[in-house]
Amino acid sequence: MSKTTIPTGGITADAINGTLIADDAINSEHYTDGSIDTAHIGDNQVTAAKATGVGGLALVGSSESSSSASAVTFDSVFSSTYRVYRIIGIIAPSQDTWIKFRLRASSSDLNNNQYINLERTSYIDSGESQAQNNYGNHTATYGAFGQADIDSDSDASYVGFDFTVYDPNTDVFARHMINGTYSFRNGGSQKLYVGNFANSATANQNADGIKFETNAGTLSYHSIRVYGIVNSWAS
Repeated sequence: MSKTTIPTGGITADAINGTLIADDAINSEHYTDGSIDTAHIGDNQVTAAKATGVGGLALVGSSESSSSASAVTFDSVFSSTYRVYRIIGIIAPSQDTWIKFRLRASSSDLNNNQYINLERTSYIDSGESQAQNNYGNHTATYGAFGQADIDSDSDASYVGFDFTVYDPNTDVFARHMINGTYSFRNGGSQKLYVGNFANSATANQNADGIKFETNAGTLSYHSIRVYGIVNSWAS
């Protein structure tokens, strides 16, 4: 006579093998905490979506295009969720120029005469000459970097940048702060530039977004990622 009910005590150790367990039948509630070790995670099984927030960075905005654009805008990327953000990107301009950016609030540019900019660059040219330059303004309608002019060579020239944005939503302090580094080639004597820059404001901008554009021409290519830094000053 067949049995449809077997008491737990009637099942010997290791009696239930893989052939007796239906596919997709075991829920995660039956796993022992910490029981899934590295050997049981297949190669390439942890995707970018599953890794968001791991390692301290959470992707909150991104844009990439090889089509000409007058500007690249990120709205609703800054909030009280994170206090500090990181922006990593590449911009290739359509002509020799430099980069402007403006913070945004409620899908509108913050373009009052409130931006404070300071930029320090160094270069080496094809003749091994080296020099430094300073750029800055205490009241401007935009933030700026690469003011020595980024070469527009479509094959080899662009600006690569890595910025940290502190409290853009001004939840803690009444002013944002931005600092970062960048590098680019200039058309004159094949100059390679490296630069550092800082940006703040003379008033509370309470920003939730940011826009990048060129001082002249357009963006012929761009690839920009905006990340929130996990647990950055969060309560």
